[in-house]
Amino acid sequence: SNHFLVKRTLLDALGSGALRSVEVLETDLPSLRSAQVDLFPLLPAATRSAVVGLNLTSEFYIAPPNAWPTALPAPFRPFMLPLIEVRRRVAKAASALPDFYFRYRYPEDGADGEREYRHARGLRTAESDPALAEPLSFLQAVFHRYRPFHTAYSPCRH
Repeated sequence: SNHFLVKRTLLDALGSGALRSVEVLETDLPSLRSAQVDLFPLLPAATRSAVVGLNLTSEFYIAPPNAWPTALPAPFRPFMLPLIEVRRRVAKAASALPDFYFRYRYPEDGADGEREYRHARGLRTAESDPALAEPLSFLQAVFHRYRPFHTAYSPCRH
């Protein structure tokens, strides 16, 4: 992970969003929806039974770099991404998809801070935050690659 190689001051200098997280609560945007994929349902039945029998966490998350090519193997579950990773996925989708939305919140806003971003008929709606669709600079795109996480479950996705 590049966060061990680059000091925080350099991350700050490269642009907004590396140090702020967004909790994605619901979405129909494929690249956001599949930012985390739980592969546990795809494991062999004997393996799943053993995990459940041992009372272990039945989650096996991966973080694909692009949209998952088929239906997700498990139901969507809210997760967090650094803001800059949300920007990467939303900016790319804004030029390719006419309609998508996602509900989100910033963790520091608490449970009442829920917001919505909507792209309709090829345009960002007026109430959607334009910063979420801001394309990354070349340096940001090269130096910033992050995986999803969540503080309430499965914080590490290696």
